[in-house]
Amino acid sequence: HYRRANYAAAIIEFEAVIRPATPLVDRVHAWLAIAECRRLLGQFDKATDALDEARRLNPRSKDINVEAKKLEEAKV
Repeated sequence: HYRRANYAAAIIEFEAVIRPATPLVDRVHAWLAIAECRRLLGQFDKATDALDEARRLNPRSKDINVEAKKLEEAKV
């Protein structure tokens, strides 16, 4: 769904990955993907929430900072 720009459906798929049994790296990636989809849908508050979750799981991820910058730029 993501590659076809069906971001709402992609969010549902990424949310299905977010479970305690899922490896940490996959959960971080899913939260980042959700943040990107939310940003592309103009849902900036929800994108920020998703980034916060990714950051909580992996505070050192540079990818989170990259997406956070894109989010801030999109808000302008």
